[in-house]
Amino acid sequence: MTETLQNIINTIGASNVLAISLFLLSLLVAFYLYFRTFYRLVYSTGRNCKRCNNITDWTNNETEFTTRILFYNNGRKTITRKEIQKLEIISSNKINSVKTIKGNATIKTKTNEKQNSINVDIENLDSSEFFVLEIIHKGKLDINGRISETGNLLHTEPKVWTILNFVFLILFLVMICYNLAIVKDKENIFTLEFIANFFISFGIFGVISFIHSILFIPDSLSSKYLDTKDKFAREFKN
Repeated sequence: MTETLQNIINTIGASNVLAISLFLLSLLVAFYLYFRTFYRLVYSTGRNCKRCNNITDWTNNETEFTTRILFYNNGRKTITRKEIQKLEIISSNKINSVKTIKGNATIKTKTNEKQNSINVDIENLDSSEFFVLEIIHKGKLDINGRISETGNLLHTEPKVWTILNFVFLILFLVMICYNLAIVKDKENIFTLEFIANFFISFGIFGVISFIHSILFIPDSLSSKYLDTKDKFAREFKN
C-alpha cells in the first residue's frame, strides 16, 4: 500500500497529492454540513417477549410482544407538524397499550383500536433530541410516515452496524499487527511505512464512523433504551 502511495507521490508530486487530499476532505465536510441541513427523522426498534420459549413463539401472530421504538432527529433543524404531518404505527394484530418512556411533553400518542394503529403527534423536536415509545402488542409493527425533503423515515438497526464496526476494527488491528511483523528493523518499528499504513487504516475507520454519524442513531442511546438484559430478550435494560 505504501509503495503504491509513494509511486503516486513521485508521479504527480507531493504538493498535488496534498491538494487532492484536502479537496476530498473538504468535500466530505461539505457533504456532511449540507446533508445535516435537511429535515431528518430516523428510528430504531427493539423487541422483547416475556413468554417466548422457542423460535415459533417469535413468529406467532398471537404472541404478545413489548416493542420499543426510538425516534431521533439527526438533522440540524427543528421538526414541527409542518414537516411531518403524519406518523403512524400499525400492528398486524392488536395493540394493548402505548406509553412514552423518554421524550418531552410535545410528543403525544393516540391509539385507534379499530385500525390497530397509533397516531404520533410531534409538536416540535429539536436537533439531536429523541423520544422512545414502548408498545405492548400482538403481531408485527410497521411505521408509516414521511417527512419533507427526505421522504420516508430511515429505519436503522444499530446491532448490524455495531457488528460492521467490529469487523472493521478487527481488520484494522490485523493490519497493524501485520505491519509490525514485517518490519525488518525490530528496534525501530516506527518507520515511515508503518506510520503511513497506520494513518491510512485509521482514516478508513474514521470514514466509516463519519457515515455512521450521518445516517444512524448514536449507539449509546440505542444500547440504553433498546437492548435487553439477557440473550432470551425477556426484559429491557432500562
